Amino acid sequence: MITTGTGYQNLHNIKENIMEPNHSIDMKKVNHVKSMVEALKMLDEAACGIRDAAGDQLGRITDQAIDSTKKAAEFVDHSAHKNPWYFVGGAAALTGLAGYIIGSRTTKH
Repeated sequence: MITTGTGYQNLHNIKENIMEPNHSIDMKKVNHVKSMVEALKMLDEAACGIRDAAGDQLGRITDQAIDSTKKAAEFVDHSAHKNPWYFVGGAAALTGLAGYIIGSRTTKH
């Protein structure tokens, strides 16, 4: 069994695993190690591809979020200039509601 450790320890463990008791090399084990190395290379390439694709998608999603936020801000700005008293009334209602909630949580002794 190959264990984890420093690079030198890993190489030593691989050597120990492929050597037979009579110091000959077991080619089945060598081929197994080669196939494991190839599989790790393929996994690394796949991980790089996934990371790149995720980065591209994250960039698109970020751009969409920025665009929609800008549109919402422009809409609110336009609406506030067109009908400012609706926003003043809404702010007053929210302030009153917050004051009521905070006031009801305090106890009088």
